[in-house]
Amino acid sequence: MSGGFFNYGQRNMDLIVGQINDAIAYNKPGEEGYYDFSPATIRRFKIAARTLAIASEMVQRIDWLLSGDDGEDDFHERWNDNISRLLNGEDRA
Repeated sequence: MSGGFFNYGQRNMDLIVGQINDAIAYNKPGEEGYYDFSPATIRRFKIAARTLAIASEMVQRIDWLLSGDDGEDDFHERWNDNISRLLNGEDRA
């Protein structure tokens, strides 16, 4: 495999997830030098980070199939395992 079918673009999605999670961690209302976002805004940050993490994993699964690293059976098995885990709030394996 070279650069993957999508040239590893899903890794950029993972980087964005990390940056959103960093922003969440640095949200300390009332403390100087930190973000001062409302709980409603932070909830939306969390939704965005989770959605991007799921989308990144979906792209990874498709990438491996289109690149010939996985066959269709592997694709479906990994999709079911990995996407289900993320939808249930678990981290990637």
